[in-house]
Formats: sequence, structure tokens, C-alpha cells
Amino acid sequence: MELSRRMRRLGWLCFALMWLPFAGIFVGLAGMPDGSYSWPELPMLARISILGTGAFGVVAVLLLIGSPALSSIQNRSILANGQPADATIVDIQPTGATINNYYVGLSVLLDVKPLSEPTFQARAEKFVPMHLMAKYQAGAAIRIKFDPHSRAVAIMD
Repeated sequence: MELSRRMRRLGWLCFALMWLPFAGIFVGLAGMPDGSYSWPELPMLARISILGTGAFGVVAVLLLIGSPALSSIQNRSILANGQPADATIVDIQPTGATINNYYVGLSVLLDVKPLSEPTFQARAEKFVPMHLMAKYQAGAAIRIKFDPHSRAVAIMD
């Protein structure tokens, strides 16, 4: 889960940094007469800026698309192979992601109480439909599955 969160942050950072070389394209082309130019005729700053904008853009898209895909794969793996446990919601925060203005992304901090291990805290993310939001409040008990090695958790529903 932590890897997907880092991927998402890095994706947004690449998206923000993409605008620096984008501005460099205009600076590099300033003072050039109107017309069309082949690649070798462009000033060096403009060529480097075009390549930088493209590189940052591609990396940002790959990270921002790969993050939820990786999170989904990890959740499925934990739900299929993890050990069941009870958990109590300690804190809940919106991730800012929504699907069709109906499913809201939530980041949930949990006190996990496995049967054969000591209690630990872990964070899980889940998309929750609007009509079930009341179920996910601080202090609520929920069922989860967890990986005993990595302590990653997935909320069961």
C-alpha cells in the first residue's frame, strides 16, 4: 500500500515539474520568426524543453495510472491469501479520489487485532459508496484480512 501511495505522490510531482520545461519551450522559441521549422532548426533550449516535457508527462501518466492498479493487485492478493482479523477504525481521511461522484476514496488507520499475534496499526485505502459512508467512522469495528509478513491490510466487504 505504501508503494502505491509513493507512486501517486511521485506522479503528481512529475506532473508539476513538467510545466518547467513546458515554459522553456516558449522561452526557447522567443524571437523566432513565424513559420514552421524542422527539428534541427529549433533552438537547443526548445528541443531540450520538448523532450523534458514529454519525459515528465509520460512518467507522470504511468505513475498516476499504475498507482491504483498496483493497489488493486495488492488488495486482491491480501484478500485471497491473508489472515482474517478484527480491526477498529482509529482515523479516517479522504484521499481526494472519487469515482463518478459516488464512490469516495478513504484512507483508514486501523488498530488490527489478530487472534495469534499482538495488536498493530496499519493503514488501508478503500473506495466506499456514499450510502455506506456512515459505516466507516472512528471507533467502528470492521473485518479485515492482513499479510502477517508485511502487515499490509485489506478491508473485507
